[in-house]
Amino acid sequence: MRLSIIFVSLALLISSGCTYVQDTLNLKTKDEKIAAKNVDEVIDGFVDSGNYPFVLARVETLEGELLYQHSAVNRELIPSLKINGNSWMRIWSMSKLVTIVTILDLAEDGVLKLSDPVSKYLPEVSSMMVAYDSSGQKSIVQSMNDPSGACPFVLKPQMNEMTIEDLLNHEAGFYYPVTPIDCLNDALAKNSLSEDMDGIGFMAMLKSTPLVQDPGSTYFYGLNTSVLGFVAERATGMSLEELVKQRITMPIGIKGLSYHLPKKAALPPRVNGSSGTLEIAEDRDLDIFGGFLPRYNSENRLYLGGEGMTATAKGYAKFIRMVLGKGTLNGKSVLNEESVDLLVQPHTMINNPFGHNGYNIFISNGFRGKDNPSHKPGLWFGGGYEGTKFWIDPEAGIVGVLMTQVTNSPANQEEDLVALINAFYSTYYPNE
Repeated sequence: MRLSIIFVSLALLISSGCTYVQDTLNLKTKDEKIAAKNVDEVIDGFVDSGNYPFVLARVETLEGELLYQHSAVNRELIPSLKINGNSWMRIWSMSKLVTIVTILDLAEDGVLKLSDPVSKYLPEVSSMMVAYDSSGQKSIVQSMNDPSGACPFVLKPQMNEMTIEDLLNHEAGFYYPVTPIDCLNDALAKNSLSEDMDGIGFMAMLKSTPLVQDPGSTYFYGLNTSVLGFVAERATGMSLEELVKQRITMPIGIKGLSYHLPKKAALPPRVNGSSGTLEIAEDRDLDIFGGFLPRYNSENRLYLGGEGMTATAKGYAKFIRMVLGKGTLNGKSVLNEESVDLLVQPHTMINNPFGHNGYNIFISNGFRGKDNPSHKPGLWFGGGYEGTKFWIDPEAGIVGVLMTQVTNSPANQEEDLVALINAFYSTYYPNE
């Protein structure tokens, strides 16, 4: 039953529909088959609830053995959609871990140092100003909970020099234009990005926008990892796409992880649930950049290290199996073990009751609250804007990937996660 037990800890969300495909392998006993069916029913329930358009779940061992795969699709919403482990998805913030691994690899080779000032590679950041509230007394990030006095914001010079470490920790001051402060959102969203833009053009646009805080102050999630990718490009004279190929995907043979979608591949439609009902989305419904969306064709030259990749469940699972393997997969090394340890050490969210944040990867401490079963401690989590999720269990030697494509799901994803974990522990550990 181990494969289904571990998978339930993974299932952080997703789906909505009426057609299911069971692809579970290596089920030898009656108990294993029953356990897998129980997990299937929970996943199918997310689909049947109308909260998600589809879901694909995949679980593998460190060695690449496929333990579990199951998919469900809402055929009323997307009649012809075919989903399997080789289906391409927009992975958004799951791109971040790929960029961070690239940066850590460059640091191992002495190309850069994590303590380096960002201005060494991107001089544009030196002129960027920090936004304060209209009184000029509080940085704009301090006004997020009470935005009434935030506009118009006041600009002041940076007090601290921005470092690569600040970018890794989301402490550099970059943001997404989805804050509760309209004038701040407008300052970034008004700079529409062109189809022919590259990293140089992006930074030329970005330097005229404010930072939400002084670098090194506190954690605030935003465009930091995309700026980190531009650091890698300037430090090496190579595109981030070339760096990922050279340092990650080619050495360990990943075919399902790329900035450029293969010519014959098609992405699932965008789906939006903001009305309370799932609908095929308009591009403008995805507001993470204020209207602009990453492009995945072969002509694209803007490689957004925080948002811009596509992947298959099989491809991303192979990437995180390398991370699980302390930087090595099938005898081929991408990172040193020390770099992977650094990746998951506590860096931010130190006082979070549920765990801590490494370099954009969340490490669970096993506590889910007194009224809920304990989540397994030591799991590593991450996810993306349209609902993609990954999970790593170092103790069991298992990785899992969930794929969907939905914005503003009608579901409360946290409540769904708790319900799923409760169902799991009620089934397998009824006396705990």
